[in-house]
Amino acid sequence: MNKKDNELHHFKTRFAARFHQQLTDVNVLTIIEMIRESKSTVIKKQSNRKTRHRLTFEGKTIDVIYDTVRKMLVTALYPRSTDVKQHETGKFISNTPKKASRGK
Repeated sequence: MNKKDNELHHFKTRFAARFHQQLTDVNVLTIIEMIRESKSTVIKKQSNRKTRHRLTFEGKTIDVIYDTVRKMLVTALYPRSTDVKQHETGKFISNTPKKASRGK
């Protein structure tokens, strides 16, 4: 198995555990297509290669981590309304308190 296959396996496993539904390859392609066609909301960029998206799939609101380099889903998460809010300008503002700097 390569990294892309491992990410897919992990995504399907986590989705089944968290949302009590088995996904087919067609379901996975549908979710990827939603992301690529901007039918999801970008919550935040987690790294240079991974972004967190919120979308509605078969009546369930889910957050997914998407690997932009491999174009593959990494994991499925419960959406947390306290993570982020969208400003009127379209920019996202984190509600997570920033750590105080230590002034070194």
